[in-house]
Amino acid sequence: MSDEIAHDPPPRGPFPWRRLAAVAVVAVVVAAVAVLGGQQDHHPARSARASEPSPTPSGVSAAQTLHVPIPSGTLTGIANAGNRVWLANWDRGTVTAYDVRSGRSQITLRVGGPQMGPESIAAGGGAVWVLDFADNQVLRISASSGRITGRGSLAGLGEPLRLTYSAGAVWVSTDGARFHGDSREHVFKLDRRTLKVVAHKGLPGEGPGAMVIADRRGVWVTCAGDPQLALLNPSTLGTTVKTNIPTGQDAAQIDATPSGVWVLSDTDLRRLDPYTAYATTIIPRPVGMAFPAQLTVDRTGKIWIADGKTLQFFTPATGWRSVEGISGVRFLTSDPANVWIATGTELISLRLNPSR
Repeated sequence: MSDEIAHDPPPRGPFPWRRLAAVAVVAVVVAAVAVLGGQQDHHPARSARASEPSPTPSGVSAAQTLHVPIPSGTLTGIANAGNRVWLANWDRGTVTAYDVRSGRSQITLRVGGPQMGPESIAAGGGAVWVLDFADNQVLRISASSGRITGRGSLAGLGEPLRLTYSAGAVWVSTDGARFHGDSREHVFKLDRRTLKVVAHKGLPGEGPGAMVIADRRGVWVTCAGDPQLALLNPSTLGTTVKTNIPTGQDAAQIDATPSGVWVLSDTDLRRLDPYTAYATTIIPRPVGMAFPAQLTVDRTGKIWIADGKTLQFFTPATGWRSVEGISGVRFLTSDPANVWIATGTELISLRLNPSR
């Protein structure tokens, strides 16, 4: 199997911010489509149609256990670490930690500066990891004390885009030249203790949009506008499995869970088998939903999406259902107890009423 991810990428546009949109009509289609490992043969889809839910998803109320005002500004990420939820604010140049029980702001750290703040945030290995765009570095923050315990330079590696923590290492995607004359996107593996680059790999695309997504077996990588999604071996950076996913103007949103890898594109929502990358379930996205949108899958298997105006969740039994009283969602994430929602002005924790 080749460990390269390289082919001529389609033309790419800039990576835009989230837009607004609305409600839904859904059918559930079960399919099997993918490319196994490095093989290039495409398997014919097999589909079976389930009963369709109501064309207009009904609204449900949910228990909002916390409803916390937050400073205004462009958010660039949300992360769960222990008993705190962390928000990255680009405009204010800050990362702020909120207690998951009381909602109180406990820690605020300056990162970069106004309009040049943190570009990405992740949690794992007892730390919070922040991509400092202004200073072109990765920060390691102790999840318990909230103190910065390490800094790693990204100078000369191209413009930093996203980061994640997976398989005991920090992973950063960059746009631009790694070597002279090489303008491809790249993914870099950083040692979690020294924050030194220990490995790197070129990606197919050029321009902004490369994403890195944590998985217990390695890291998934993809580029905006490019059809290929690949799981990299954390030791060799060789391609463990790869497949093609729908492409559009915006990068797909991806959530790798133990039960499957969920991919939300501007075409549909699909579950990929985590070992073969075959598409086992394809769900048309809600009609009228703007893209890009946010995606998270909670521990019960509920799929949550938000397009800036409407927050919705999906189960096979209910189809898409909208959650009343929540709008303007910028970021979603989930922990074992709650779904966390960051809007432009509030941080909300939500537990769906089990009787609904």
